[in-house]
Amino acid sequence: MTGKAIKKALEHHGISPKTINHYNESVIGLFFKPDNDLNSVIKSFGGRYSASCKCWYIQKNKIKLQNLANILSESSGYIVHGSYEKKNMIRLLELKSYSPSTIKVYIDAFNAFIDHFDERIISQISKNEIEDYLLHLAKNKKQSETSIHGVINAIKFYYEQVLKKPKEFYELQRPKKPIKNVTVFSENEVTKIIDAISNIKHKSMLMIGYAAGLRISEIVSLKIKDIDSERMMLHIRNAKGKKDREVILSQTLLPILRDYYKKFKPKEYLFEGQQGGAYSARSLQLIIKQAKGKAGVKKEGSIHAFRHSFATHLLEGGTDLTIIQKLLGHNDIKTTLRYTHVSNATLQKVVSPLDKLNLKF
Repeated sequence: MTGKAIKKALEHHGISPKTINHYNESVIGLFFKPDNDLNSVIKSFGGRYSASCKCWYIQKNKIKLQNLANILSESSGYIVHGSYEKKNMIRLLELKSYSPSTIKVYIDAFNAFIDHFDERIISQISKNEIEDYLLHLAKNKKQSETSIHGVINAIKFYYEQVLKKPKEFYELQRPKKPIKNVTVFSENEVTKIIDAISNIKHKSMLMIGYAAGLRISEIVSLKIKDIDSERMMLHIRNAKGKKDREVILSQTLLPILRDYYKKFKPKEYLFEGQQGGAYSARSLQLIIKQAKGKAGVKKEGSIHAFRHSFATHLLEGGTDLTIIQKLLGHNDIKTTLRYTHVSNATLQKVVSPLDKLNLKF
């Protein structure tokens, strides 16, 4: 793009570029009517505001000016370093009801991606270049397979959902995730951990996590109205995947919850913080950490291990896998099938061939 073409493209968007002298340095001044979005884009290219000249300015750099013109001219938009176009991705993620934590993961991953390619026009980066970047993350940055899957999801979302690029072109190769067994506490370890807690509120939180196989977010989000003592059910609302479900209410747990309620008198949430509102998930993690220490349980695993233990113990007790899937709120039975890898029920029935030999000692 020639200098005249760049100037014409900028003028088309209401920007008048002029060479100015700023503190004895010749720079390009960008004059336009007040516009916060344009401010953000120009700032993302290293632009600064000159109070004396009453305009934004950037260094004399044809590539920067051309990229700026291209970004403003591209109808489908780009994401550049800190520019307002990033709003397009966030807005679409929010419209599709992605959780705040997922949105943060996507934006953080994509920020790192665009930083890697510096001032390149993002829509012109090839599939091979993207795959080279993924290899860079794996080999040089030593990122895990799970982390790289998240990066791929963010990249694909931008190109396919925001820019409306064909899915086939950005069908990126995903690294194979290692199959890892989940941490499961034995029934004896669960008993020791719960018994190590004297505070009835803390004890109730751990008990309900194990008794119903709840995620930590589900424990702290429970409200008083979610307890259905007549049907002996718990209502889990707006859980992972924006889903509601019902889970079992333990006969053993119910009287403990009633004693807890009489003592603490929560107003809305079943478990509330000192200042009201939902109890802190971080504080609950600290509770189980301290309880494990008192109980002498050295096995790795936090509150989520209680959920794994719930599923595994049900499976070992003969509960059908599809029932466990429903209780856990899994969309895919494959997610629930991982508990078959850690269940000892079948393995304990297997007799070692060594035991069948008639050895003499």
